[in-house]
Amino acid sequence: MKSELKNKRNLPLLRGRVHLLNLVTLPILAVSVIKNHSESQIVVAYFIFFACCLFNLVASSVLHFKIWDDLRTALFIRIDYAGIFLVIGSSAFPSILYYMKSDLFMVLVSLFHWIIIFAGVFGALIFDFSKTSKSFRSIIYPFFGVPYVYLAYKFLLDGKYYSILMSILTAAFYITGSVFYATGTPNLIPGIFESHELFHLFCWLAFMASFFLNYDLTRLTNLYRLTHDWPRIRAFKDEGSYFLGLKGKKLAPEFKYAYAVLYSISIVGSIIIAWYHNKVWDLKQRALFRRVDYAFIFLSVVSPWFPAHVYYIKDWFTASVVLVHWVLAITGALASLIYDFSLAPKSVRVVFFNICGQLNWHAAYRMYTSGRIREFYYFVIGTTLYFLSGLVYAAKYPNPISRIFEHHEVMHLLVVLGNWFAFETNLSLIQ
Repeated sequence: MKSELKNKRNLPLLRGRVHLLNLVTLPILAVSVIKNHSESQIVVAYFIFFACCLFNLVASSVLHFKIWDDLRTALFIRIDYAGIFLVIGSSAFPSILYYMKSDLFMVLVSLFHWIIIFAGVFGALIFDFSKTSKSFRSIIYPFFGVPYVYLAYKFLLDGKYYSILMSILTAAFYITGSVFYATGTPNLIPGIFESHELFHLFCWLAFMASFFLNYDLTRLTNLYRLTHDWPRIRAFKDEGSYFLGLKGKKLAPEFKYAYAVLYSISIVGSIIIAWYHNKVWDLKQRALFRRVDYAFIFLSVVSPWFPAHVYYIKDWFTASVVLVHWVLAITGALASLIYDFSLAPKSVRVVFFNICGQLNWHAAYRMYTSGRIREFYYFVIGTTLYFLSGLVYAAKYPNPISRIFEHHEVMHLLVVLGNWFAFETNLSLIQ
């Protein structure tokens, strides 16, 4: 049924506004999390969940804000779909971390889950899912939540019946909302509150249920004791050990898993950018890949030193620095996807990237004051290499071998060397 209410957006009055309920509830939930958890790491896990929900909220709100041109509408739809995958992956993240301390299989299940979640995110950004039917999308999204079946099994074993109930309600709300989305009915108040608004309302109810399934499990518990020698992952003895088999005695395996996820994001980003440079694309595809390229640069500014920051998350100030840093990076990534930064001079882009990276120096300060001088020097060298790569990019010089190895290739080489020193910094910290 078409909208009977005429407005500038040519959409129902509440389209894109119902899920703003999250803006009302999120501060209340955040305060409850802080007051009822004694460890900063679990709070960070909740805020990752909140950040993914906010990402989706902002993407959907921007999409429905007004009538955009065809290019931006297509872009915002892709970002909206990518945000849905992030919400699916993060919904039970605090509970997943709760069980990781004693269940190696949960680590593997969650790692597999995040791999398929990011596959969905990148797929949504690269391919146009809007050309598929709504019913197809409604089936695909629940499919990506299948790994949560093992979490429900853990709830059952531990007698966490309230969390089981909230899990059932979460699934029921999402599935019911998907039915409304796929069928386009009912349209309760035409022109004001139609099927899509009802879908958003059920998504908010599912968000609340997923929060309480985590909250009942984790509140008022000491989940992470950084000086405790938790059972470690021993199954990886080749290069993969750099990701999941790190042998530090002061870090729980869930943190090693977090490192693996972060480095994996960087690797996937590198593959996408390599794909971008692999051939000549048409103008529309090139514009999309270039925006994704800049978005990944913002994420790559934060991720190389993230393990070092996690190592030092033993107080609220450090946790706050990490959260603010990721907020800046995600904001930059979103802005890169929405606006065409290629229109700005390269020097301006380099300045923005460097501003985003300045909070990394908090980790360097903690290294220096704790006597980790070697790691501090690694950090300085890595940061210097990143800075030099930006200068080479902005100056378009030097060009050692014309048409073969020019300034852009020098920039990439410096980034690779910077990544190596970043990895050595993190590895040295936890050995």
